[in-house]
Amino acid sequence: MIRNRLAILLAERNLKITRVSKDTGISRSTLTSISQNDNKMIQMETINNLCLYLNITPNDFFDYVDQEINITAKAKSIALDKNYIIEELMVDVFIEVKSYKSEQTFLLNAGLKKVEYFERYGLELSLGINFDDISKEEEFKKSIFNELPTTFQIDINTVLRKALYEEICRAFIDDLYKKEYKLKSGPDADSIKNNKKIIHLNINDVFS
Repeated sequence: MIRNRLAILLAERNLKITRVSKDTGISRSTLTSISQNDNKMIQMETINNLCLYLNITPNDFFDYVDQEINITAKAKSIALDKNYIIEELMVDVFIEVKSYKSEQTFLLNAGLKKVEYFERYGLELSLGINFDDISKEEEFKKSIFNELPTTFQIDINTVLRKALYEEICRAFIDDLYKKEYKLKSGPDADSIKNNKKIIHLNINDVFS
């Protein structure tokens, strides 16, 4: 995997993206995307300008590890109450680690701990996540996660949250439309989807 270190480099220098954008001419949206490692490609000119601005080399700008880590989530169960608010949720999370010589998969279980509904905004969910196997948890933390540069540790947490959020939204909408189809009358599923949308996801620190 390869990741850029822009977020860390800016934090070390107490620089804000707005300031960097003004000084370099690089758009705020581009800088934000780069700092979050959301972009699949960075133009050479952009890398060059940032290296000149930060007084660093490309080696300082990027981190690399000889592993590929992919995170996917799959909802096992979801249940909505009579008001179409999530009251039960179980999600499996798979962390796949690939290197030149080996391939491993680690299983985590996520369950609903708390749900809050804000009428004007939507749902806020709190999840508890744990490794399925304690020995696998220790192996992942000691042999993989703790050996990664900070850039990758941040990225893994971000990708985990995104995978969970997208899968829960998908499962919620699927279950909602199934219920609406069976009822054949009552509240419109599109209206409920917008009113009960998931606005925030709280998860525990899985890898500490």
